[in-house]
Amino acid sequence: MDASGNPHLTLDLTGCPVEKLADIGLIFNLLEELPLKLGLVPLATPSVFRYNGKAEEEGVTGVVLVEDAHISVHTFPDRGRALIEIFSCRDFAADQARELLLAALEAKDHELTIINRNPELTAPLEERVRPRVYH
Repeated sequence: MDASGNPHLTLDLTGCPVEKLADIGLIFNLLEELPLKLGLVPLATPSVFRYNGKAEEEGVTGVVLVEDAHISVHTFPDRGRALIEIFSCRDFAADQARELLLAALEAKDHELTIINRNPELTAPLEERVRPRVYH
């Protein structure tokens, strides 16, 4: 998958084990290691919090700031779901990011969207947004 030109990746993971999604340490470690594996430079340690809101909305939320970007993770253990975003002004290996996240959270299914935000592209936005559903 081509993610050149300031990619913005969103990943909706489903079918993840509850214990992985509820593990604040796992999410912290994921956010600490992922930027380095993708060649992004962290600016600080990740900030990760347990969210105790309404039923089925409880989970773990974390973010790490990296040079020219951020990576965020929001988990919903009761739903077996995680929402992840990598916003970058530098190229990174989107396929590698997807594979690392799928493996770390043991997702059974996912939907991937990449927006290539390169201002030099002339294609209309709807041609640059490529939703993908994998089963």
